[in-house]
Amino acid sequence: MGIFGRIKNIAVADVNDFLDGLENPVSMVKQYIREVEEAAVQAQQAYANQLVAERQVDGLIAEAQKAVAKRTRQAELAVDQGEDGIAALALQEKLVQQQRLQTYLDQKELLAGQTAVLNEELKKLKDLHAVLQDKLLFLTSRANAAQAIQNANAALRSFDTNKIAGGLARIEAGIWRSEAQASAARHVQGVFGGGAPVNAGLAADVQEELKKLKAARSQG
Repeated sequence: MGIFGRIKNIAVADVNDFLDGLENPVSMVKQYIREVEEAAVQAQQAYANQLVAERQVDGLIAEAQKAVAKRTRQAELAVDQGEDGIAALALQEKLVQQQRLQTYLDQKELLAGQTAVLNEELKKLKDLHAVLQDKLLFLTSRANAAQAIQNANAALRSFDTNKIAGGLARIEAGIWRSEAQASAARHVQGVFGGGAPVNAGLAADVQEELKKLKAARSQG
């Protein structure tokens, strides 16, 4: 299987450290994911073939067992009837079937071992695929963040900070002038607006003096 042939000495727990050392980890992770998926398809097909082979061998074992039992009964019956020649032929066929049965049993054991290995490899592929998917998400996020930072730095380098600072200072000075002019206008309006007296107490004093003046003038 390709992926295990290329990183067969790397345990799943060490995949992160391995990928961090690559020149282009995102690209390599994607490649490894593709290889793992291809290997998984091959392993699944091989596993399915093993199961079919096991069922076929089970059928042959069952047939051989039946044949051994049948020839055993035939030999016993022939001996009981004094037909030694027929008994010998039945025993000969029994021995042949027993040899076949043993061969089938050996094949079954071999197939079972291969099936177990394939099943274990499928589990490893599944675990490795999950690790690589998580790593791809993490590395992609890091790459996107790094690109965003680079773009921001490039944008900042393109700005004339002195010019910006000067422009902001002019804007602030203009605001200050507008505020000062508005304050001055309110002050002038309070002093001269509509001929109204500046101080209410002073206006009362003026009226009092006016009454006194009129009274004095009327008596004279």
